[in-house]
Amino acid sequence: MRFYQTRILTIIFFTLTAQFSVAQIFADFTFSNITCNEDTVYFLDNSSGISISSWEWDFGDGQTATTQHTNHVYQSEGDFTVQLKISDGTNIDSKSKIITIYKNPVVDFIVDSIPFSTYSKRFSDNSQSDTKKDLFEWDFNDGSLILSTESSTVDHKFPDKGVYDIYFKITDINGCDNDTIKSITIEDDFVVPNVFTPNGDGVNDLFCITSNGEVKFSITIYSRWGSVMYKSQIAQQICWDARNADGSKVQPGTYFYVIQLEGNTDYEPKTGFFNVFY
Repeated sequence: MRFYQTRILTIIFFTLTAQFSVAQIFADFTFSNITCNEDTVYFLDNSSGISISSWEWDFGDGQTATTQHTNHVYQSEGDFTVQLKISDGTNIDSKSKIITIYKNPVVDFIVDSIPFSTYSKRFSDNSQSDTKKDLFEWDFNDGSLILSTESSTVDHKFPDKGVYDIYFKITDINGCDNDTIKSITIEDDFVVPNVFTPNGDGVNDLFCITSNGEVKFSITIYSRWGSVMYKSQIAQQICWDARNADGSKVQPGTYFYVIQLEGNTDYEPKTGFFNVFY
């Protein structure tokens, strides 16, 4: 009898799985709601991820920046593709968004006289805008401020003569705005001399009154005793040579005048005194 020795070899296979954790970064950003040319647009980095170390902004108009949060001024209107590229030294991600830049209005206004209204002016919008104007703001530098969404023309009465810096601002339906300031001079409706010397020397021989604007008027001149010395026709400029109706010269002294505007009974007549010297 023979005996045999048998060996049994058992082979066991193991599968080893290595797991690596890869950090990910995701680029994102936001920007200002109102975007108008020549205004500052603010860009806020809103990316997610650990250890982001660099930011590259491309504003779509040839300009760039490398700070995390930034701002930019677009010089022209239009659609621009803005890209933010971020990196943590190993990984890179980017995000692009389209921003629409609207054109700011070009602001201007016109000033007109208002006949028969002392120290009053009419202000009219003369601005250029690619879209509808939404708000008109006037500051007359005398304590008066007018805001209007309806009318682009306003009338304003100033408290006194003088120089006023007028501030005018336009806001359109896109939220874009612009403003301007102009200086205007408020004068009396009439410039009346307080003395004249009708002595024939060619200097200050006439008592002349000229209206500002297109207002026509008449003047009546009285002596100190109330006698009518001169009554004019209606005109824009009136000159008196110190003669009575009979052609003789009046006596030197103090005289009283009354100026009345043509066709305006509501206008309070302008009165005053002047002196005649020879």
